[in-house]
Amino acid sequence: MSNKLNAKKISVAQHIVYSFMPRSLIYSAMTGALFLSLSQMTNATDTDSLQKTLGNGSAKIFPPIGQNALTTSSIKSSFIRDIRAAIAAKWQKGQIDNLVDFLVVQQSSQAEAYQDASEVPRNSFKPFIGQNLSYDSNILRVADGGDAEKVLAGRSKSDFIKQIRAGIAAKWSIQRQALLVKAMVSQNWYSTYHELDYLGRDIQIRWDWQLGRYLTGEIGYNNKVSREAFSQINSLSDNLQTRNGYFASGEYQFFSNWFLQGGFTHLNTSYNANLFQINALTTEATMVGLKYLTPNKNQLGITATLTDGKFPNRVFVAGNYIDNAYTRNDFNFEWAWQYSVKTGFDGTIGYMQQSFEHLHQRDFSAPTVNANLSWEVTAKTSLRLSGWREIQFVNSQGANFLLTQGLRVSTAWIPTPKLQFTLPLSYEKQEYLGDPGFIKTAGAEQDKVSKIGLNVDYNPIENAKVSLFMQFEDRTSTTLSRNYQSNAVGLDMQLDF
Repeated sequence: MSNKLNAKKISVAQHIVYSFMPRSLIYSAMTGALFLSLSQMTNATDTDSLQKTLGNGSAKIFPPIGQNALTTSSIKSSFIRDIRAAIAAKWQKGQIDNLVDFLVVQQSSQAEAYQDASEVPRNSFKPFIGQNLSYDSNILRVADGGDAEKVLAGRSKSDFIKQIRAGIAAKWSIQRQALLVKAMVSQNWYSTYHELDYLGRDIQIRWDWQLGRYLTGEIGYNNKVSREAFSQINSLSDNLQTRNGYFASGEYQFFSNWFLQGGFTHLNTSYNANLFQINALTTEATMVGLKYLTPNKNQLGITATLTDGKFPNRVFVAGNYIDNAYTRNDFNFEWAWQYSVKTGFDGTIGYMQQSFEHLHQRDFSAPTVNANLSWEVTAKTSLRLSGWREIQFVNSQGANFLLTQGLRVSTAWIPTPKLQFTLPLSYEKQEYLGDPGFIKTAGAEQDKVSKIGLNVDYNPIENAKVSLFMQFEDRTSTTLSRNYQSNAVGLDMQLDF
């Protein structure tokens, strides 16, 4: 008799709920309640965790498995109780879809977002092979005229480059931990400038860790060998670069939607050619920060980064115009705001200050800005607009740092799930500033760089991708020998197993 009465009560409650509440709210509440009930079976029965997570999209719940399962009657009662709590929470917040979002992202983190961006699914091991064929009309980025003839030694400015590559992309997850491994080797051939042929590699290893509900982070190692662009050296030089480093970072949710952040990075940069070995650099950077995440998953944050840089192949003596060590302080205010389902803003506003150990006339500082707008115009068309103001130091007798200010627009069109067109356009102004006074200069060099391109990506089958790219690049400079134009086109193919 009692069972029939309880069944009748539940039936009446369901009728009332379905009559007065939006159906999507009911689905959301049932989904959230189902998850909470499953959590209770593994000793994660605290309904307060739902409220905390609804207020913070990055909160995590990883209940231990196989501990003290509840009885059937207690599960049923908690199920109804959790429905009530979920509906009450949703009614108060007025956010119909957050419970479904919570179910999808409750085990995500900053590290997980990076993994998704790297397109490595969980518990997978995927070898791959690929090939790239490209043509560049001005491979060394040289200007026309007498200087170009000396650099080229009678050879053409253009070159064909062929690359073959092979590697693996894998990720394994064990409860709260995840290990990501990406490794690739590539052989690159130049048809005109054979001396530029090289064997490259790119190795990334990262452990995404979590301790308890509120402490997460990552530890990793990177090793990459690649040929740098010729846009700055404008000469036939062996500019092969090796970057080797490790890093560790963590994030602690100490109160509601507030997070403390910290991290450390060690990076060695070296060069193959004797000419560039003087620029070998070792940096160690320490970062601390504070972040606030709103219930709508928007975020605000501040970070401070202290970097110590040393040039191991330099010995400073009086009269030198380049230093062998520096310290840099970066202070940034960061934000990410999802204005609507289709529109989002993110970026940083900061201040950078760099001081050298001996040559203080080389010290410089300036504000920096980086802002991005993402807009989903239609279901098949999107637009991303980026603007920046950045600085970096240079080893020039006539300048201490390079100021770059630019704008980039990228429009994407996806007519079918297998085909995507992207049209990137960018304009950047480069100014070499902060004359240290070692030599008399007629004026700071100013460059203007414009680029326009077209990228076509096609996935004929699930594990295969074919990409075509075209790009036109133009630089005009107050230093005539730095003017150049180039046209590039290429075809890339990759097959995953």
